[in-house]
Amino acid sequence: MEKTKKTSFVAGAAILAFAGVLCKIIGVLIRIWAYDIIGEAGMVYYEVVFPFYSWLLIISSSGIPTAISRMVSERLSTGDFAGARRVFRRALVLLAVVGVLTTAVLYFGAGFFANTVLEKDDTYILSFKSLAPALFFVSCMCAYRGYLQGAQHMTGTGLSQLTEQLVKCLVGLTLAARWIGRGPEYGAAGLLIGITVSELVALLVVMAFRWKNRRLYMPLDASRIPVDDRSVIAELLRIAVPITLGVVLKAVFMGLVLSIGAPGVKGTAVVMSAVLFQALGLPMGMLPLIGAIWPVVDIGHTCTNVTSDIVGAAIVGNRLGLMDKAVFDAEKKVSAKK
Repeated sequence: MEKTKKTSFVAGAAILAFAGVLCKIIGVLIRIWAYDIIGEAGMVYYEVVFPFYSWLLIISSSGIPTAISRMVSERLSTGDFAGARRVFRRALVLLAVVGVLTTAVLYFGAGFFANTVLEKDDTYILSFKSLAPALFFVSCMCAYRGYLQGAQHMTGTGLSQLTEQLVKCLVGLTLAARWIGRGPEYGAAGLLIGITVSELVALLVVMAFRWKNRRLYMPLDASRIPVDDRSVIAELLRIAVPITLGVVLKAVFMGLVLSIGAPGVKGTAVVMSAVLFQALGLPMGMLPLIGAIWPVVDIGHTCTNVTSDIVGAAIVGNRLGLMDKAVFDAEKKVSAKK
């Protein structure tokens, strides 16, 4: 029995690794072909939404799937098949709610993000709305993938990942090629809708896989011990919240550490952003946009830094008794030297 479990784990890991390599290759090809179709202008509209999308996706994709996998695995190891299914169902409801909320934030907040956070350009709104539904599909899919991984059924996860990339390639590139004539923002919207459709299809694939194998962990004599739903959700959150906070704190910590060497060195912020984007899995295509607008943003940063240095020095000097208040408060007349 132990040998069978070990073999199953190794086979599952191999399947996931192979699927991951193929997905990476397909992803690189998609970016190359997408750039050829929509050009640099279209890629700006395509990339601009991903920082917002990625941060919202952290809520559903970082901690909760790990918690599902752990709780399902624990229950299956003790023969509590009904408990494993109960964890999955409660987690699916929880993630569906999270998906609805994050989708609403990205969809209905598109105008705010485009006009307040970005460059006050309404053409970005289409990009946000095209990708927003993908948050719901990914959230629901995380419940299925967490359950299958806990049950050591890696084939379903790998198959859904491959399907996701293939549909993204076919649908996204086709729509981009058809709509690019209407403008770069429409070409980018085609690619983003391709992502949304690919997440939906991947969700359907993983749902079908679980349905096909539903009898594998549903014996007739499975125990049905009544358990309070609140206790299941509480355990899910107890495991998931620290993991999610860890991912967020990692981003904040890396940004803080990388910012130590940036002040006073011209152009360093873009280099530091490249390291941070790579660590967090954000699209590197955003860097040209950041590099273009950074000189304007940096004016405000410089004013803030200089003002805070002066105020800080005045506060510290006053506390230590090193400030001559008579000189500090005196009115000074500055005359130009001839």
